[in-house]
Amino acid sequence: MGKGLESAAAFFDIPAETLPDLPKITITGGSSVSVENHRGVSMFSDELIEISCGRRAIRLRGSGFELRSISASEIRIHGRLLCVELD
Repeated sequence: MGKGLESAAAFFDIPAETLPDLPKITITGGSSVSVENHRGVSMFSDELIEISCGRRAIRLRGSGFELRSISASEIRIHGRLLCVELD
């Protein structure tokens, strides 16, 4: 999805979570992360996870990461989260 659709949504005051293919990241308590609308895990270690979201990538840095569940629409990760990078 291009920035044009995101800009149009902002102009018309449409909530971003209703746009297709836009990743939604939920962090709970610094130890649980859920990413919706992903395209798969491109890198995984106990200190770094990179999740593909189409043109974007999400990098999670921390320690003790465990992949709790993965489905076509959502990834759930547990571990000590120190940093989230959006690319």
